[in-house]
Amino acid sequence: MQVPVKVIVEHLKNLHLDGLLPEVVLREQFSCGGVTTDKTLLVHHPGLDKIEPLDDEVGVMDLSLLIQVLNKGTSPEADDQVSVEFQEHRIVVEQRNRGKIRLVTPSTATISTAISDDNMEQVLNSFGDEYPVTPLSQDVLEGLGAFYSILKPEQIFLEVRKKKGASLWRLGQETQNVGEVPFAALKSKENHTLAFSGPHLMAIFGRMSDFTKSSIQLSGDDGMVALRSGDYTYILSPMVDEA
Repeated sequence: MQVPVKVIVEHLKNLHLDGLLPEVVLREQFSCGGVTTDKTLLVHHPGLDKIEPLDDEVGVMDLSLLIQVLNKGTSPEADDQVSVEFQEHRIVVEQRNRGKIRLVTPSTATISTAISDDNMEQVLNSFGDEYPVTPLSQDVLEGLGAFYSILKPEQIFLEVRKKKGASLWRLGQETQNVGEVPFAALKSKENHTLAFSGPHLMAIFGRMSDFTKSSIQLSGDDGMVALRSGDYTYILSPMVDEA
């Protein structure tokens, strides 16, 4: 099949998240449901539009390598296309007259990060209408990105407050250097604070480029949050739930 390099590479990068999800199982139209090796982050995408469906599930044991192969010698700005075929436990990538690379594909049963569609649907359905969806604005995302690049904290805290306009993101422990980004749009019926892995959270935020389709949805007592960027959903579990 012929696939547009820009579309497929951006898709795979949104799944890979700078290495947090190193291997995946790609299903029909490159859909994916996976969990990071530390079991704190679930990644889901329902499939790409206008892409020829795959005949069967395909295991990718090195997503970073596949991204490099697709990028090599192509120009995404020029809307280059590459040929991608799945043959005899291989992903075969061919770029016009430049030759081809054949990558080994393992059995999907050996991909430990894969999640079945049924299990993923169960998790996604746990975020019901009773939990409001809050947009993540450009100011919030750019503020977090700027402060994180300076402080690089291991933890980022979401301080949820009942008082209107009082919620905020806090980068770092109170005993350390701290950055604060107002998140006035977030509302709650009670005060609580959630702590997340800084690298995990910023890997997700770093892939959010369409600010009109970026949002966060809190859940119930378990503290999980659904971060959405277009059709991509990232379910992140907290590290600590502080009172």
